Amino acid sequence: MKKIYLLGLLGIAVAANAQHARTPQGKAKPAPAVKTLASDVDVPSPVKEGTGSSSTVGFNKVARWQVVGTTNFDRQTNSSVYRRIMVYPDSTVSVLWQTSSDGNGTGFLARGSGYNHFDGSTWGPVTNTRIEQFRAGYPNLDYNGTTEIIMSHRVDTGGTSSGLIYNTNGAVGSTTWTSQLVLGEASPSTPTVLWPRTAIAGNYMHVIASYTSPNATQPDTMRKAGVRNPTVYSRYNFTTSTWENQNITLPNYDSTRFFDGNADGYAIDARDSIVVVLMGGTTQDVMLWKSTDNGNTWDTTMILPFPIPAFNDQDLILDTPEVCDGSLSVRLDANGMAHCYWGRLRVLNTTANDNSFSVFLGTNSIDYWYEGRPDSIVGIAGAPDGNGNGQLDIGDINSRTRYGNAGVATMPYAMFAPNGDMYVIYSALTEDDVDPQGSNFRDVYVVFSKDNGATWSNILNLTSVGGFNKEQMFGSGMIANGRLHMTYMESDALGFFSTADNANKTGPFNILYYYIDLADIDSFQVTGLPNGNKNELFTINQNFPNPFNYSTSIPVNLTKTSDVTVSVMDMFGKLVYTKTYTNTPAGASDLEVVTGDLSAGFYIYNVEAGGYKLSGKMLAK
Repeated sequence: MKKIYLLGLLGIAVAANAQHARTPQGKAKPAPAVKTLASDVDVPSPVKEGTGSSSTVGFNKVARWQVVGTTNFDRQTNSSVYRRIMVYPDSTVSVLWQTSSDGNGTGFLARGSGYNHFDGSTWGPVTNTRIEQFRAGYPNLDYNGTTEIIMSHRVDTGGTSSGLIYNTNGAVGSTTWTSQLVLGEASPSTPTVLWPRTAIAGNYMHVIASYTSPNATQPDTMRKAGVRNPTVYSRYNFTTSTWENQNITLPNYDSTRFFDGNADGYAIDARDSIVVVLMGGTTQDVMLWKSTDNGNTWDTTMILPFPIPAFNDQDLILDTPEVCDGSLSVRLDANGMAHCYWGRLRVLNTTANDNSFSVFLGTNSIDYWYEGRPDSIVGIAGAPDGNGNGQLDIGDINSRTRYGNAGVATMPYAMFAPNGDMYVIYSALTEDDVDPQGSNFRDVYVVFSKDNGATWSNILNLTSVGGFNKEQMFGSGMIANGRLHMTYMESDALGFFSTADNANKTGPFNILYYYIDLADIDSFQVTGLPNGNKNELFTINQNFPNPFNYSTSIPVNLTKTSDVTVSVMDMFGKLVYTKTYTNTPAGASDLEVVTGDLSAGFYIYNVEAGGYKLSGKMLAK
């Protein structure tokens, strides 16, 4: 059995190991012995650190969020993020997620597609129930102009796959769904397609999926074009209601370059008659397929070749090449040009023929390639140096905290605004937000370009406004009505659930809908006041001195005389100080905070007045 070793960590050369993240049905596998590697610190370029890439202190604009669903199944993807949100011209919104009302003890038998809809004034009830009548998984949301379509895959209670499920509702926002099994095989004892992605343009729905087996009771060596468990393409014609292509491999996707496929290591987009498919993985090429005739013929572009063609875990890899971590996104611009994004990783194999290789999970970059500049791959984002000390202070990424082979920055999801501006949300570890074991939580970040990808903005944390000790992952979004609309999953624990390594990560987990005006992103102003009103009463600045011992002061600027309450909590949420400063005058004031002796470390301070709250971090020495 193949083993993949962890790790090069940021700031700490500690390694732990786990199996390859090709266990998407949540089946635990034992971790092999420890193998320690040197750390890999990779600062993305041309990202600029500075304004907008660190604290939220002083921001006074508005982001709003809403819990729209829950789930006990935390693995919303194996790598690339699915389309999970649709925003319509009338400002109605639909959100999709992978739900389960039961847990691992029953094998997530109730797993399927969770769905909620905002009708312009209210959301439907928060739910954890599925739309399908049988066990399903890994849904993708799409819309063909009249009907919402959810494509999921069916894996029965015994683990046998039966193909994809084509779910349609009676109308946008309807709770009445019709399910039809498609792209399956005649016999459930043979492999079929799983983990679908769809893209609709004009009269066609284009589908890519993994042709494989979810269960060891089935053959797990299905091959097409010589590739084991390959990624396959299908096309549906809405006019004739027929599948014109079913589970075919694309040109040049064969055993000369690919040994096997992987779950969710692909992305798709379509516009007019143009279709693009992007694939990549830890030991695979990053390749783009493009069709200008609705998928009849294809051109192939090698973006990032893996140094060993059709790598099968046996050959030596001695120079830690930059590769893709398996999470990708692709978008077509108004001119039909492809913009490609993926999480960066590095790999190494010092022993041949041992079915193993090592991955450096300390790699930190979202990489970008544009079809109009075919020789250029640049890093556009990553986890920022939030505390401004010139380095990333990131703790252990181990078998408990990892997401498959994801690095520090991973799971990009790209979007275009109507004016052509590009926005990319992604997951990254956050400095100073740590759990009791010293590992970092993740937030959802955004970076944007206003010149067709030539330059990129500073990094902005979108979800830190939700508080500390929260893992926010799997961001999927859409630009509409001058806003970024996003959905993501939030939990109090790190990493994927695993009975062997992470059994304490149990649900329910919240599924959130979140929006923020693009103007606020562009000006790096995000606070997230739940009441939806802008805080025009006060601003705050960083406490001083910082670090401090025994006492410090917080600068506050009020527009009118108000009572101001300051509270200080440790990183575990324990209140260590609170005081109300009554009748604080309008204008600038320095509020002295006498905490007394505190253990060295980071603390969170909240400043509240008039129903508003702003927060910052302080360091006791």
